[in-house]
Amino acid sequence: MQAMVLPLSVRGALDMGKRSRIAAIALLVYDHLLSLGLEVDLIWKEKKTRSGFGLYIFVSIDAFVVEFDN
Repeated sequence: MQAMVLPLSVRGALDMGKRSRIAAIALLVYDHLLSLGLEVDLIWKEKKTRSGFGLYIFVSIDAFVVEFDN
């Protein structure tokens, strides 16, 4: 079976998509690291029975799952 040759414009668009995804992941990790100190103080040191704790876990884990799932 012969490999399909993509036009240069299509290859450039695919490369740009890969780079933007890498940038989005880097920004997500950077944001998480910046707010880690506040997260420890406001979330992990408090009682785990509050509804805010459950919501925080859902939102933070969901962001990583959505980004790495594709």
